Amino acid sequence: MKYLVSIVLFFTVFQSCNQTVKYEITNSIPEKIDITKYIESGEFIIQNCEGRLDKIIKVKPKILDKSYENLLQKKLKSFDINYLNFKVNNLHQSTIYQYSYFITSEPIDVYKTELKINSKIKKVIYIRLNQKGELISDFSEFNWVENNCD
Repeated sequence: MKYLVSIVLFFTVFQSCNQTVKYEITNSIPEKIDITKYIESGEFIIQNCEGRLDKIIKVKPKILDKSYENLLQKKLKSFDINYLNFKVNNLHQSTIYQYSYFITSEPIDVYKTELKINSKIKKVIYIRLNQKGELISDFSEFNWVENNCD
């Protein structure tokens, strides 16, 4: 019986040591985290930049529907830009998924909105959603993960 327990324990330890991290990304803390489960599930694909993994791309991102419109309008109104004192119709339709990144251990989806201020000026702003589809930030003028490949 002792031998059987020893053999089972040996194989359990051997198996756990044999599992390697295939995909690793640095989150915002910054610490390296294993994201292999997200890639191998087929839900995300990798986006390398200069040999570094900064972002992942969701294969089937959430498309914002009409149910997001009021919340997006409130976020836009609180966005403090002096020349943006107007309502954008169908804001949910112009808010498009860009990429996902990690603040801690769960992916955060980044969406981009292009606003036409007038015929010559176009303003790009960003907003984030968690994996439950909840908005977790206000609009921002700054992209959360910028690299030389953008």
